[in-house]
Amino acid sequence: MDKNKTTEGVSKVKWAYSFNGESYSDVYDTREEAIIDALKDIKEYKKEIDTVYLGIAKIFEARVSEAGIIEQLKEDAWDGYGEYSEEYLEDLTDEERSDLQELLQEAYKKWENKYPWYKPGFYKVVFTEVFAVDDLIKERNAYD
Repeated sequence: MDKNKTTEGVSKVKWAYSFNGESYSDVYDTREEAIIDALKDIKEYKKEIDTVYLGIAKIFEARVSEAGIIEQLKEDAWDGYGEYSEEYLEDLTDEERSDLQELLQEAYKKWENKYPWYKPGFYKVVFTEVFAVDDLIKERNAYD
């Protein structure tokens, strides 16, 4: 697996499993945890499963855009003050933009931590490996 390509845009690698390649489990911190739970699930529910799909889960991360905020402020100024506001926020340096971006992101994270029920719990699978159940059992037994 080429880690650079498969984990691109993923801050912390999380894992999920599926028995059909479409509906995936909860996310796990390690590949091993996902495999163990998949095998437990098969055993516990006596499912007739031959294949396990193991994927990297890319969890949505909310990003606040300083550019979007600046544009909104400029539009609001124009709507209320017309041509007098033409140069408002026009000459921001890269450093000033970066500072604003950082402050906005910190504020959003603080808000998200205060109201954790708004933290995203959804993800998409960006890479999938397909395994025969028997091979996973053999792999697990090799570590036991």
